Amino acid sequence: VISSDITWNTEYGGSGCGFILRSDGNENAPSMYMVVATRAASGHIVFAVLSGGNLVGGQDIYAYGIDRDFDFHNDATNRLTVVGMGNKLEIYTNDVLIG
Repeated sequence: VISSDITWNTEYGGSGCGFILRSDGNENAPSMYMVVATRAASGHIVFAVLSGGNLVGGQDIYAYGIDRDFDFHNDATNRLTVVGMGNKLEIYTNDVLIG
C-alpha cells in the first residue's frame, strides 16, 4: 500500500503528481507502473504500464466521475492510494475505489 495527500498549487491544469511502482531503475528505457493524479479535464487518474520505455498499457480514469469528493481546483487536496495484491492493483482517491 502506498498513499499520499496531494495538494494542487499550479498554474497549469495538466500538472500531475503520483507514484512510480515496480521500476526496474533503467533511466533510459524504464519498465514500470505509474499512477498519476492530474487536474486536467475536471480531474483524472492516469495508470500507465511501461516496458523498455514504451507505453504498453494503461487506463485513464475520470476521478471526479466516480469520486464526487475529488477536487480538481487549485489549492485543493486529494488523497491518492494504490493497493497491490498479487497481480492486481486497486486505485483509490479520497478512500473511494476508482479503478
